[in-house]
Amino acid sequence: MLRAGFVEKMGSGIKRIRELVPKVKFEISSNWFRVVFDRNADNKVGSKVTPNQNEIINLMSENPHITKNELFEKLDI
Repeated sequence: MLRAGFVEKMGSGIKRIRELVPKVKFEISSNWFRVVFDRNADNKVGSKVTPNQNEIINLMSENPHITKNELFEKLDI
């Protein structure tokens, strides 16, 4: 991915995903890469969602093209 120009630098993202979401699956083909998260998995990530993050998710679900500034305005940030 680095040589293809899809990432800025090599990092520890996959390791961190595996630590936070033990039931994650990585699928790799000759021309694609997919990360599959189990929606029903009891993981640390889901338990750390704040009320603001929930509201951001709701607003983005309603309007996928909402801008950062519109989010800030609606959240009074």
